[in-house]
Amino acid sequence: MDSPSDHQHDYHGLVAAGALIGYLERILILTFTLLGSYTAVGFVLAAKSIFRFGELTRSTDRSLTEYVLIGSLLSVVITTLVGVVITQSLTLL
Repeated sequence: MDSPSDHQHDYHGLVAAGALIGYLERILILTFTLLGSYTAVGFVLAAKSIFRFGELTRSTDRSLTEYVLIGSLLSVVITTLVGVVITQSLTLL
């Protein structure tokens, strides 16, 4: 029989895994941006979209879906902009 603490532990593990995936995604996007490989940035975004599509279509909470999409797009835009700013700054040196 499952105890409530088992479910709480599973949820915490999922949140931690999601955070780790987000950090790795941003590292990949920043690296590809610094290398000028915007196609690879698009690939990372497409791969994430494919994995998220099933999760988002099963969701009955529209506001949660929009929250996830806004967060994902904001993360990609900010990371790409940081990469572009760093690249432009390095070319000025």
